[in-house]
Amino acid sequence: MTREIVKERMIYNCLEAIKKRTTDPVIRSKIDNAKTYLQFSGDRKTGLQKIISMSALAVGVDEGKVRTKSRKSELVLARAICYYHLRNKYGYSYERIGKLFNGRGHDTVLSSLNNLNGYLETQDPEAVNAVNRFNRLMNRSNEKTF
Repeated sequence: MTREIVKERMIYNCLEAIKKRTTDPVIRSKIDNAKTYLQFSGDRKTGLQKIISMSALAVGVDEGKVRTKSRKSELVLARAICYYHLRNKYGYSYERIGKLFNGRGHDTVLSSLNNLNGYLETQDPEAVNAVNRFNRLMNRSNEKTF
């Protein structure tokens, strides 16, 4: 284990201890942001690549094709899951998410997220199963990192 990883884990654990002792929502929010930064601190592409890999695995597609311009339904679903995770867990803007996916526009990201929400609201089995598989995979992989 490298020194950087040990330092990051120590900082992460200290932040978690501070968060447990404070009730101020502003401080708690800043601690969450710092923890998120730590999870991506080594190499931001590695964090994004992990999200892409897990969504591709959850949907059953080749991870190299997730960032392409293809409009095949399974690739669109895999991208939408990535967008959803980046937006809701890390608070990325639509524009920033689009830039991470080969310069797509913010409107493309927003439309994809609206479609995914529609599928989830109507309990579309393919979308619901893919999102559940993605969440399980991410939970398993996060247990191994921190």
